[in-house]
Amino acid sequence: MTKKMTVVVILFGLVFQIGCATRTIQPVEDITAFVNLNVVPMNEEVVLSDQVVLVKGDRIMVLGNLDEIEIPPGAEIIDGTGAYLMPGLADMHVHIYEESRDVLPVSPLDLYVSKGVTTIRDCGTAPVQPDDTFVLDWRDEILSGEATGPMIYSSGRTIHGPVPNPGGKVMQRHKDGFDFAKLYMELSMDEFSQAQGKAEELGLYTVGHIPYQVGLEPALTKGLDEIAHLEELSFEFMFSGNRPTRFLDQGDWLSVLIDSVYKIYPLEAGTDFIFDPDQFQRMQGEKLAQMIDTLIVEDIPVGTTLAVYNMVDQKLFDQAAFLGREETAYLYPELIEEVLNGQNRHQLLYKALGDHQPLWTWKTDLDIFLLQELHQAGVTFVAGTDAGSSSIGVVEGFATHDDLRLLVQYGFSPYEALLTATVNAAHVVEDMGGEGNFGTIEAGSRADLVLVSGNPLEGISNTEKILGVMVRGDWFSQDELEEMTAVKGE
Repeated sequence: MTKKMTVVVILFGLVFQIGCATRTIQPVEDITAFVNLNVVPMNEEVVLSDQVVLVKGDRIMVLGNLDEIEIPPGAEIIDGTGAYLMPGLADMHVHIYEESRDVLPVSPLDLYVSKGVTTIRDCGTAPVQPDDTFVLDWRDEILSGEATGPMIYSSGRTIHGPVPNPGGKVMQRHKDGFDFAKLYMELSMDEFSQAQGKAEELGLYTVGHIPYQVGLEPALTKGLDEIAHLEELSFEFMFSGNRPTRFLDQGDWLSVLIDSVYKIYPLEAGTDFIFDPDQFQRMQGEKLAQMIDTLIVEDIPVGTTLAVYNMVDQKLFDQAAFLGREETAYLYPELIEEVLNGQNRHQLLYKALGDHQPLWTWKTDLDIFLLQELHQAGVTFVAGTDAGSSSIGVVEGFATHDDLRLLVQYGFSPYEALLTATVNAAHVVEDMGGEGNFGTIEAGSRADLVLVSGNPLEGISNTEKILGVMVRGDWFSQDELEEMTAVKGE
């Protein structure tokens, strides 16, 4: 039997399996065939040339060489000559506001799809009504074909402290059908223990800020599954032995943190100081090594959320650049007005720092230093952006590409950066109890695909040169994506 005949036999075998409920072979007219492709499969660092990818329903059926695969009659052909097919991207830290589809110029769900983000994880909904299960309804609408959008995983509301019956809050998230629980920084040791204990009992995955009354080691010992933000690890070195033991509101928390930094490090308020990596290593090298070892041994993923950094700097120091971004057209009008008037939350926070303003840059440099040290040591990172918040300004879809670009800027190879938004994200979804059959291009994977005009492994900016996107087997051409994201009224 020839190679071509073998592949055709396999193809029809797979079609039979997909239709096995009726025990009949399904017609092949609804198969999509990507041909003449360069494929970036992401299961290894390689580009496969002259490829064919066959898709039926929401699954990839076959990936193989052009001269070995016969295109089934009636298949829809997408010619990818000169282009590169990569897996759809995941943003594993977003926020979904219930009113966003109605009040924003373009639905955030459409923005994600247009930028090749085919999976999102909501880390804290903002419902209009007390019932926060609206996001599960959105997911059902998308999966049934009533609406367009990425695959959604969600925590429901974030669990803040102080809170009565934190275990009950976690149980309610599980009962409602959410995929994980999001735990926040104000939780006391007892509250965190109750919440995490109930999550362990239920087998519910947890993503958290590191509660300032708890700390990293106790949080991981009690079972926290994932660190929500890279910057949470910076706070470990800023509090160190001065960790608060009582609830603090936002203002008090910041004051205690600032006082702690001046107690630990030879910095002086009111002076221009910079982060010194060598000095930090001398003072905290042993603790950093222990942190890295713990994160690797316990296999704890860390969320990136780097897209926030440049955006905040623009709001503080270059409002013209912030307002001139293409994506600003998709923001909440109230947020734009806040920035213009200097009343946005980050602008107000920076002003409130007064003589302590150099700490802003010092802490950012510490974050980047930790990113580089953890990356070199092999800590797992998962892509997230904080997109969707009505007060931050990180725009859905756009931010994922910003995050990838910044990862490369700070030392990741393009392949390593892409892993955070593909393979690593899929592994996390599996750990959450979901189907992690995305993030790679291979037979059986979910058909979430992005066709781009350049090789993303040679330049990460090529991920933005999108020619079309497939979401669970539904193909959107470049023209359709542009129409989908046209600002209302233009």
